Amino acid sequence: MGKRIACIDLGTNAIRFIVYEFFSLEEYQVLYKHRAIIRLGAGVFSKGALSHEVLGKVPQILLEYQKKAKEFQVDTICCAATSAVREATNGQQFLNAVEQKSGLRFKALTGAQEARTLSLALQWNRPAPRNLIYAGIDIGGGSTEVFWYHNHGFIDGISMPIGTVRVLEHFCEFPLSSQGIQNIRNFVSVNAKALQSRQGTMIPHRVFGISGLLHAIFDLMAKGQDEPIAFQELEAFIDGNRDLTPPELQEKFAIERNRSEILMPGCIILSQLMVMSGFQQLFRAEVGLRDGMALENMIQQGAKFENLTVERFNEAKLDWAFGLLEKYAGDIPHAKRVEQLVAQLFHKWVELGEIQCSEDYLLVLRAAAVLHDIGHFINYTNHHNHSAYVIRQSQSPVFSDRETEWIALLAKFHRKNARLPCCDEAQKDGVSPSEYYMFSVSLVILKIADALDHQRLGLVTFQDIVLKDDLVYELAVSSENPVQLSEEKRVFDLVAPAFESVFGKSIELKVLHQASVH
Repeated sequence: MGKRIACIDLGTNAIRFIVYEFFSLEEYQVLYKHRAIIRLGAGVFSKGALSHEVLGKVPQILLEYQKKAKEFQVDTICCAATSAVREATNGQQFLNAVEQKSGLRFKALTGAQEARTLSLALQWNRPAPRNLIYAGIDIGGGSTEVFWYHNHGFIDGISMPIGTVRVLEHFCEFPLSSQGIQNIRNFVSVNAKALQSRQGTMIPHRVFGISGLLHAIFDLMAKGQDEPIAFQELEAFIDGNRDLTPPELQEKFAIERNRSEILMPGCIILSQLMVMSGFQQLFRAEVGLRDGMALENMIQQGAKFENLTVERFNEAKLDWAFGLLEKYAGDIPHAKRVEQLVAQLFHKWVELGEIQCSEDYLLVLRAAAVLHDIGHFINYTNHHNHSAYVIRQSQSPVFSDRETEWIALLAKFHRKNARLPCCDEAQKDGVSPSEYYMFSVSLVILKIADALDHQRLGLVTFQDIVLKDDLVYELAVSSENPVQLSEEKRVFDLVAPAFESVFGKSIELKVLHQASVH
């Protein structure tokens, strides 16, 4: 059994409890988690004190969490309280009473401490590539924390007295009027000067939203794990729901009553912060304060934070590729589909024994799949050469110069009609004779993957590759409407000879109807 740590986050809107089992910082599991929405901060920001009604609910909840911790044989319980407790005139008195009744000692975190703990959690979950800055934002009930970090760790963090419960108490009358929305924006502007002062000095490559409210907004906007919320989408969401009352929002989105009350204030806060910071889009990260608390405890016990998994660092490398494509207004959905297809094809040919090499080749290939069409930003005509130029000039902070050159060359030769460069020609571009075979394999895989999404409509799903006889591979894909794939079939036939010249076997495309795939 590993080290078991329980964390209790006494927040303004909810109490969050989680139990982890750590074998190391890379190998862990969540054994149990629970959230109790009691709105501890109700009245604090208008009256200055925690209400006796709410305070009466807390000890019983904490006793239940203690029972769970005992049930899971927890080694350590970490406890922290945030803005509602630190701002309440009776906050310390309340924590003393909690300790007396439950034996649990809570630490009231300062805003700066909260930002740093949140940053630790996000660094662990989303490590920043070398020389790039990442940022995180947590919109809570009483405060909002924004922080910045790079691959060496924490850079800076701020805590602002801006929160959904605070705004709800001061400015919200439903349905929201135009003046009411403007009042919220003005309030955010006045209290976010610290954020605005950093605009232009720490420009993050990516920004992650990590609070429960922000996760809910991602879900309501039907965003996947790696799909960002763009500023324009957020504004459209606000405009489309501003006239609804909390009960109407609760019914429309099937959400909890407490969530329905803070949903629109939270969206408006986020929108205004994006305006002031220049953040154009927000990504999701499934971490929170409790994760940072557990990590702090593990580090105090001697665990090494720098021992991040190779997989997570590789994800950060692909983040760089997608970030560069976003900068040049590239086709993100197409890039994601091609990147997924090259990984599926690569792994299948490894399984079949056709490829024997390091996964490093696949990572370079996946980056090339993301960036192969980036040159469209300059000009569609001759875009393959433009793509190679942009990639070379990007001065990638995560790939070596040699790897960057490979990515550029794969983009340069990826076109359906482009022939494979001969060994001598590739050698002039820096591909050694010993590497030529793997370069050719990577290029053929990219060509096939790109062909399978030629119309950029996501019409096919990879199924399998089988060797029909000693000389013919059959690549099976499925589609809901196979008759729409005439272009994909045509382009596939154009790149098939390149496959045969590399593998010494021909390849055929077999299309299955989606309904027939089980």
